[in-house]
Amino acid sequence: MPVPLDTPVNREAQPAKEFASAWFSRITINAPTPSDKGVVRINVAAYDAASGEVLTDSDGNPKFIKRIATNDLTDAAANVPEVATAYAAIIAAIPALEAYEVAKAATPEPEPEE
Repeated sequence: MPVPLDTPVNREAQPAKEFASAWFSRITINAPTPSDKGVVRINVAAYDAASGEVLTDSDGNPKFIKRIATNDLTDAAANVPEVATAYAAIIAAIPALEAYEVAKAATPEPEPEE
């Protein structure tokens, strides 16, 4: 049941804006064991490359314009060459990413100048 407010709340009008690009705000690959088919989830938000702004909801979270998913990564990789190439590239990049993060963690932060 709605309860009337003593002072109504108004939302300011927002000017129209075009978001001509996509931002992939979350890309998740889950394949717990080699025998699992693998799951991929991708959240796509609207993005303005010129300003760097991502279209958000009223809570400031990315407003998804599309969600792409497969519950069978193995089948997708076998039948879509781009998926196979992308998955292989991710796997190949893991050692370099790990080495980068280890080196970064071992490098002390520079002292601020006074």
